[in-house]
Amino acid sequence: MSSSFRRAGGGRRPKKNNTTKNNNEETEKEANNLPFFHRTNPTTTSAAATTVLKRKGVRPWTGGFSLTSTGLRELDSLMLGGSVSTSGIRSSSSSSGGQALGTCLLIEEDRWTFDLGLSIARYWSAEAISQKQTLLLASTHAGPPLTLPTTSSLTMDTSSFCNPFSESANASSSPSNLSEFICSLPRNLHLDKFNSKIKKLQQQEETKEGGSSSRRIPIETLIEEEDEEDEEHSDLEEEEKDNENEEGLKIAWQYSLSVQLTRLGLSEKNNMNQQKKAAALPYCHSYDLSKRMIDQFPPGYFNLSSDDDNGDTTGDIKETANAKIIDCAFPTINCNVPQTAQKYGYWLYRRLLYHIQQNLIPKQQEKNNDDKNTSVLQDDNVIRLLLIDAPPIPTSIALPLLLTYIRAHSLPVV
Repeated sequence: MSSSFRRAGGGRRPKKNNTTKNNNEETEKEANNLPFFHRTNPTTTSAAATTVLKRKGVRPWTGGFSLTSTGLRELDSLMLGGSVSTSGIRSSSSSSGGQALGTCLLIEEDRWTFDLGLSIARYWSAEAISQKQTLLLASTHAGPPLTLPTTSSLTMDTSSFCNPFSESANASSSPSNLSEFICSLPRNLHLDKFNSKIKKLQQQEETKEGGSSSRRIPIETLIEEEDEEDEEHSDLEEEEKDNENEEGLKIAWQYSLSVQLTRLGLSEKNNMNQQKKAAALPYCHSYDLSKRMIDQFPPGYFNLSSDDDNGDTTGDIKETANAKIIDCAFPTINCNVPQTAQKYGYWLYRRLLYHIQQNLIPKQQEKNNDDKNTSVLQDDNVIRLLLIDAPPIPTSIALPLLLTYIRAHSLPVV
């Protein structure tokens, strides 16, 4: 090529200096060998951002809040995140709202509204079991089971409004009353629909397998039929029949359900698994208050054994409901005295916080990790703490302290 096509003043390009690359590689190797040097992985941020979505029965909301359902769509629509119509009235058609994590619901009741408050508590507790969350029932009374009041004991004195199941204002929830409360939880209608769908799919598979086995023909008979056709019919007639059969097979092959699933990269088993996952994902379940949830599960599923001092539960059943009765009874009987009520309030706060921490940390990690600081909280666990007919004065001391600790440490507790 002539020199006229060369750029003016452009000589040979200088060679790249390889020493700079070698120096950079050496510095990177030295930095990687340092104990405090760690490269940032871009996928770590996305994993941390999806931890809220992994929690059981929890959906994110604006402002960094996480919502969980109360078990009633009408109540969810009235709470945080509920949909509001143009007229300013919250609609109950969509259960987009719910209770934010780190908050509590206080239900004020008297002898006339006790049934309503107890029904709300049943829906709230049933949603915890349906979402496979941890339900902690605080037992603040260690006495014998309480009896129903008589008609003569009911007076019009408004100053003595209390739980009709309690004999006095000092009485609280006992373990026997809490176990009866769990047995009275409403029936999960979503679980009934899910079980009926599984039965239908199993019946369809059985009919398909039975039909395919009955239509199977031995290979020897097929060979004999082919030999007879070769002798009886000519080659032209056989070719026409074969062409017609092939066209029919192609049409049936294209429109068969199994081929469509394979084209989409699915199978019948995967389709069943997807339906199982879809049925297990509702944010707010539907319940029938006239029926019981305990009838939907095998005996021993609700193994309500009280926690001991170590936070361990007894029971040999592999799959049980994650509901526990925690002992929070104070030795003294009269909790309305200011001195004993204050002591019981602080003791109740420490007792509730201890059981919350024990249920947030997995048992396997507790055994493997000797140091308590190295224990990691469960990403998908949510705890629901229920206090029924607790002493008012100690609860007014323990509850604000407990909520302050939960919000300061961002614990998934409601």
